[in-house]
Amino acid sequence: MLYIGIDPGKAGGIAWRGETGEAYSRKLFVTYEDNWRTIEALLKLNIPTHILVEKVHSMPTQGVVSTFSFGTAFGHAKSLAAISCSIYDATWELVTPQRWQKHMGLIIKGKVDSTVKKNRHKQLALRYTKDKVTHAVSDAILIAQYNYEVNSE
Repeated sequence: MLYIGIDPGKAGGIAWRGETGEAYSRKLFVTYEDNWRTIEALLKLNIPTHILVEKVHSMPTQGVVSTFSFGTAFGHAKSLAAISCSIYDATWELVTPQRWQKHMGLIIKGKVDSTVKKNRHKQLALRYTKDKVTHAVSDAILIAQYNYEVNSE
């Protein structure tokens, strides 16, 4: 089984891992076609695949343009997953940030500086890969790991 995690957004990423071994990742590209080529290359391995896409939403303080861009990226990620399932042996679902972060032990009570939070995610992601981990791919790696932990048999 192949486990894919997608963190949608302009600074998002995609990560994948198999039943054994480490996670691999890459930053999401600007174009839909490049992101599709990445996923399609994995699906052509003909391994049953489960894709988790982080279920994100805009924040009330975001501007109109950034909200539209954010929504476009989220729709892009969902359509990549849905197309994958219609063509290849794959399934997909949405996962809320709260759900996967709680499972991975990342929820901290109280107000936490966003830089501190991002660095905690990056440090945890380093446990699951030998690849270079950036803020762009750390959540995708953790979503792929969460996918493996809750969906492997």
